[in-house]
Amino acid sequence: CYFINQSTGWISYYKGSPRNSFIFKTLNGGTNWIFQDSIYNVVFWSIFADSIGNCWTVGTNGSSSTIYSSSNGGNNWIPQKSPTDYDLNSVYFVNNNTGWIVGNSGTILKITNGIVSGIKPSNQIIAKDFILFQNYPNPFNPNTKITYTLQSNGKVRLSVYDLLGREAVILVNNERKTAGEYVVSFNAANLPSGVYFYKLQTQNYMESKRMVLIK
Repeated sequence: CYFINQSTGWISYYKGSPRNSFIFKTLNGGTNWIFQDSIYNVVFWSIFADSIGNCWTVGTNGSSSTIYSSSNGGNNWIPQKSPTDYDLNSVYFVNNNTGWIVGNSGTILKITNGIVSGIKPSNQIIAKDFILFQNYPNPFNPNTKITYTLQSNGKVRLSVYDLLGREAVILVNNERKTAGEYVVSFNAANLPSGVYFYKLQTQNYMESKRMVLIK
């Protein structure tokens, strides 16, 4: 929930399967709540509003991030484009244009025009180094996401190996990529539970990390 003064505030909650989020507004300090909107198959983890009727809420739809905004005090909510797939956990604005959103795996987004569509997609961000991040979630069942950044253009191979060093899955097969950040979805439904390793290889870089599949 979020209040802009002692009387006016918003609250969101979710229920059902698939999960639906509901947004309510109060004008009398929470004594009565007015239904505003329901969003299908999403969970909102944070909501923020300003004194002139701009509102934002962020969360997840189970497989990607979710951002909605309103310019009329929450009466109508419009989905916004997000540059990341990671769940978003908190949103805060300092004015009607500038704000920040944070989420899982160290995600930090900055908005400078009031809507998220102004942020460059993640594969256009110039990376300062080659980095293979820890997959999320970990442990997982059966879906997880692997993020990596490339400092320069080149061919990329991303593979998954079992404990015996046998290649189980090829996620990226020597594809030529431009410098930037990439997120790869991995579905291990056809693999047995256990410990696996995923390895990123480029012409100038190689790194492996451990992940655990629990079914």
